[in-house]
Amino acid sequence: MDNFKYHLIKVRREKLGFTQLDLAFAMRQLGTEVTPSSIHLWENGATAPDADKVPTLAKALQMNTEEFYG
Repeated sequence: MDNFKYHLIKVRREKLGFTQLDLAFAMRQLGTEVTPSSIHLWENGATAPDADKVPTLAKALQMNTEEFYG
């Protein structure tokens, strides 16, 4: 995921007033298990979210999946 826009996770999360815990909970509510520490790693570009988690991440952040690429 070299072209993945990691920084958008934190920008959008903060815009929505979510903590990393809030985002992890929102993703769990949508059926995808993640931890706040995983979100931290994604936001810092240390690891990328698995491709199957990106649609849920986008939905939880009220974004389109395509916004993370390009």
